[in-house]
Order: sequence, then structure tokens, then C-alpha cells
Amino acid sequence: MIQINKAQFEDCEILTEIFFLARKDLYYLPVLYTKEETLWWIKNIVMKQNEIYIAEYKNEKVGFLAKNKEVIEHLYVIPDYQNFSVGQKLLDFCLKTGNKFELWVFQENIRAIRFYEKNGFILEEKTNGDRNEEKVPDAKYIWSH
Repeated sequence: MIQINKAQFEDCEILTEIFFLARKDLYYLPVLYTKEETLWWIKNIVMKQNEIYIAEYKNEKVGFLAKNKEVIEHLYVIPDYQNFSVGQKLLDFCLKTGNKFELWVFQENIRAIRFYEKNGFILEEKTNGDRNEEKVPDAKYIWSH
């Protein structure tokens, strides 16, 4: 069974690990920061600016979702757990908290795009990546209840 809980400050290290493991399979993304720099970012930016929900499967923390009001900033699941409905549970939990959400996804992340579209997100905009740190083409999706 998957449980969703609000992340605590002491979860920062596992959030960093989940972030790195999930992005490792996204071969088209450059690695811009070390784990130490990413941990600092999670502690000082992500935790302070977002509500973060962490998914546990069999007592192991395997995914998280960070949202800032109506913006889903991050949704990451460890690849070994991506076929266990972890992302779906996190997204369902989030969508119950509001009537409208937006998010950005890299255009090459076809699996994520299919997932969001299956959940009712609609493409609003595509960019060439010049507005994101990775400089990789992305797309904005909108969901409303």
C-alpha cells in the first residue's frame, strides 16, 4: 500500500536521493549540480517555497511531489517504483487540494506527458528551452476541475 505524507525537513536527504535517481534515466538532461548542491537547494529553496508530499511504499520513501499554490513544481518517482502507481497516488493527492494546476514537463519525457494527458492535463505552451535552467525544450500543461 502506498501512503502519502507531508515531507518534513529531515526528509531532505531522501528527497535529494529520489531527485537524482529519477533524473538519472532522463538521459537528455544535463547534470547541473552535485548532490551536495542539490541538497542545499532542496533544504533552502524547495522546502521553504513548496508543500511537499512524499510517497512511501512498504516503508520506503520512493517518490515526492512539490507544489507551490497552483503550480506542480516537481514530481519524481524512483524508476524501480514507477509501475506501482506511486506517481498516480501523489498526483491524485495533489489534485484534491485545488481546482486548477499547471506544470512544466520536458518535451522528451514522453512517459510523463502521457501520464499527465491521461490525467486530464491539456497542453498550453511549448518552448525551445531557453527559459529553463537545463536549456532543454519543455511544455506547459494545465489541469482544471
